[in-house]
Amino acid sequence: MKRLLSLICALLVSGFLTLSASAQSTMIYANSLEEAKDIAQTLKEDFDEVTLHTPFNSVSFLDAEGKSWNALLRAKNLNLSGALLSVPGFDQDVFYSGRIMLSFEAFYEPTISELLNLSGAQIVAKYTFGANRLVEILPADPAFVVSVPQEMRNWPGVIHAEADIIGKGNSDYLPDDPSLASQWFISQANDADIDAPEAWDITTGSASTLIAVIDGDGYDLDHPDLAANIISPWDAVNSDADPSIESTFERHGTPCAGLAAAVGDNGVGVAGVAYDCSVVPIRMAYNHAA
Repeated sequence: MKRLLSLICALLVSGFLTLSASAQSTMIYANSLEEAKDIAQTLKEDFDEVTLHTPFNSVSFLDAEGKSWNALLRAKNLNLSGALLSVPGFDQDVFYSGRIMLSFEAFYEPTISELLNLSGAQIVAKYTFGANRLVEILPADPAFVVSVPQEMRNWPGVIHAEADIIGKGNSDYLPDDPSLASQWFISQANDADIDAPEAWDITTGSASTLIAVIDGDGYDLDHPDLAANIISPWDAVNSDADPSIESTFERHGTPCAGLAAAVGDNGVGVAGVAYDCSVVPIRMAYNHAA
């Protein structure tokens, strides 16, 4: 049985360590300009369209199937422990951290551990959530940090596998909502907050993303700082599309919806955390006798 399991693992890993067939543009952000120059010089030996970007200590090149840029750099004793790989579709402030987040059912932990050992991956952190496990993994070759999770999703017991993405937000822009400063959870000097401005550097949401807020109270559907983002309201109590406030005691639904998606950068009131998303207010009940 153990030999059979090892054979299955080996077969899985053989697919696990492959790159996609198409070439893609890749960028590496080095720790210094000198390191970036060394990386560029080395990559020119085997890769096309190698370009040094001095303002960002970075090197872009055309990544191709069957070539490991990390193996080439390691052969030249170049240390990439602090280098970051850019995420396609974002600007220079969003990167792959080089780690993979893998979640799986605890029952399959021995199998997952053997697969990771065979692949040469290193577990750097491990968390337990009831009957599930979550591990942070460093793949044997960071060039595979994007393709590896796709293969991991086929492993037995895997719940999800994703490349870890980090952002280095500039926090240069804040919406002009006058009460933003009173929203201490958005951002404050002691950093006991949710880092919303850093997230806003990446995205403020999209109207096509719907946030359902389910509350026992009704909602002020005409609120000047919320109405523009409301879509498809529903009253589950009366089975109609009007979850409006019916009692002076109903003070909870509107602020909850506002926390999520109050209109931002409109010069009025506050800013929702995802202020460009749409909010679906749903009234589920209210005890008028309370």
